Amino acid sequence: MAEIDIKQLSEKLLAKDYPEKDVKRFLAYVDNAVREEKTKADDKKSVTKNNTDALYSLAVKYFNMGVTIDGVNAVVSGYNMVMVTYHGYKNAVLRVYPEAEVDIQLVREGDDFKFAKESGSVVYTHSIADPFEEQEKAIIGAYVVFKTKRGEFLETLNRTDFDKMKNASKMKYLWESWASEFWLKSVIKRACKRHFYDVVAEIDEQDNADYGIEKEVKASDSKKADIIAKAKNGNTTPTPAR
Repeated sequence: MAEIDIKQLSEKLLAKDYPEKDVKRFLAYVDNAVREEKTKADDKKSVTKNNTDALYSLAVKYFNMGVTIDGVNAVVSGYNMVMVTYHGYKNAVLRVYPEAEVDIQLVREGDDFKFAKESGSVVYTHSIADPFEEQEKAIIGAYVVFKTKRGEFLETLNRTDFDKMKNASKMKYLWESWASEFWLKSVIKRACKRHFYDVVAEIDEQDNADYGIEKEVKASDSKKADIIAKAKNGNTTPTPAR
């Protein structure tokens, strides 16, 4: 377990121009994790895989993105690695659009979910079959609604798309262990990419690098590579697209 100096972390971060409440939330998260991870097996530790300098660097990196590592918006998931949650994406948008109304929900078997967009306004209903049922029913979808001065948006995610994302992920086992969290994170990532990418671009790029879907070669990239290869061989005529 790495040695972590909470006092040093505090002094270094409070000397920078970050909101004091966010710094204190990060420090409380780290302090709690240090105490809890003393009793955990090495493969179950995440925060204490990092030393003081590594945690400081992570804090600065994510504070600069507008995300607080506090166990809610983001968690330290390993050495020099952080996982942003659906709360992190939601609150990144709220920092820019504080007036926004955000509703993000799971849809389970038996629920009745309907939506429409009328003259730019999102209209939807979601009736839960039995909110007090002891055994949770299977998740069949998720949705998020944003209502901001920028406009009103609704994004959905179905089982087929979720399974494709999970199976193509670098960290498939995490999706299976924390299914409901990844349903919510996946649908809000999709919504933010479509409607608020200027807000979350840096967060999304880092999250995809650590936990996202493996990058696929685009047809345009393949065609470009083919043109370059032919040019090197003295043939500048590209292969016809199929």
